[in-house]
Amino acid sequence: MCVTNDEELTQRMRILRNQGVETGAIERFGPGASWAYDVKFLGRNYRMTDFQAALGLSQLKKLEGFIKRRQKLAGIYSERLKNVSLITLPCTKPNVRHVWHLYTILLDKKVDRNKFIAAMRAKNVGVNVHYLPIYGFSYYRENFAFKPRDFPVTEDISSRIVTLPMFPKMSDGDVEDVVSAVEESIGGLK
Repeated sequence: MCVTNDEELTQRMRILRNQGVETGAIERFGPGASWAYDVKFLGRNYRMTDFQAALGLSQLKKLEGFIKRRQKLAGIYSERLKNVSLITLPCTKPNVRHVWHLYTILLDKKVDRNKFIAAMRAKNVGVNVHYLPIYGFSYYRENFAFKPRDFPVTEDISSRIVTLPMFPKMSDGDVEDVVSAVEESIGGLK
């Protein structure tokens, strides 16, 4: 899809936003409109509802507080987990503001991630794995010739990452509970 000018780009974006349909609702439902339409591209309904917009605006007012809380929680995790063996903590670069959408640890190659996750969940800690390599999903396997061996670093990291709970309403005590669960779970797998 080669776009040659701004007007063409705007038209294609409108079509994609309208689920790939070439004509918009006004053209199809207004006075003298035709019911006929054509789907030009694979598209999705990217329009948000009024409720989603209102919720988004109200959440934006709280964004700075959410970020500050996440930064505090990440600081507690980093301080409390810095001496736990068999895990590597995320790091930040100087002069970069990290908003800590996720707090992901990297397990040592000696640790069985599935056993670690099972141990954490047995302690009622909702750990997860973010994000799986895109080339591993069915759509990409079936439509592209990606081979995991072509991505050795991705394969290594993605097999060892675990995301710890991180959300603004977490209490400092919740973080301490997660830290204790990590320490106990790693200790039980040595």
